[in-house]
Amino acid sequence: MCSMAAEQLDSAGTLGPVSNTSLLTAAALEVAGLIAIFFIRRRNIARREAGEPRPPVPARIATALLLLAVVVGAPLVIGGAIYGKVYRSEILAEELREIGAPGTATITAIGETGTVINREPEVRVDLAVEPEEGGPFQSHATWVFSVTDTQRYREGTRVRVLYDPDDHTRVTVTGLAEPD
Repeated sequence: MCSMAAEQLDSAGTLGPVSNTSLLTAAALEVAGLIAIFFIRRRNIARREAGEPRPPVPARIATALLLLAVVVGAPLVIGGAIYGKVYRSEILAEELREIGAPGTATITAIGETGTVINREPEVRVDLAVEPEEGGPFQSHATWVFSVTDTQRYREGTRVRVLYDPDDHTRVTVTGLAEPD
């Protein structure tokens, strides 16, 4: 239900969700690798037809390593995209259930991020957070909005939140607040 900073080590020391830039870079490298393999294959077919000898061993090893990188890299890029876009809010929510402080918030704005997962938009929800202890602050949460979320969460809606007391940018919405 909330966003984490991309490409930073989390509290467990592991790499958190990857950014869109990282995914685009990896995808571009995958495409470049596929193009290189295509042209290497065409060159090898032309050599064979011309009766030329096989390329030297280092060139064959380099080609095999390139093919391995492309074959292994594609699932990693796809897995990174799924992990980064789908599970980052769940990871943050789980973490904040352990260390987070409770509060209530008012939704001040809702806007789409441009990402769509399973035909549902990812949205950024701006929040005016009122912690149970301490002063109010502004933050935001990002999650994939389902059809029911669209009906339940609107500007002005009061929600329950958990936030990181040390980093007010890390907030997750846990549900609707009880009416006053």
